[in-house]
Amino acid sequence: MGSTSMMFVITAAFLVLMAIIILAGPMAALLKFLLRSAVGGVMIVVADLLLKPVGIYIGLNALTVFFVGLLGIPGFFTLILIHKLL
Repeated sequence: MGSTSMMFVITAAFLVLMAIIILAGPMAALLKFLLRSAVGGVMIVVADLLLKPVGIYIGLNALTVFFVGLLGIPGFFTLILIHKLL
């Protein structure tokens, strides 16, 4: 392996490592949001099933899942509160 090839490999490895370091923060935030959205969607379905006899219906749609994914547990309880107030 020549010195030019070796320098290319080292530079490429350095650039890949830097890209991973730079993108680690946003990727972690995205994964956290997706996990919160999935758990929030399950919570909405369970709450809808449990609260139907009381007259509280929480629809599972992209907006409610986004709201719970963004705000977490407080967002979930805010959805219930908004339904009760409206």
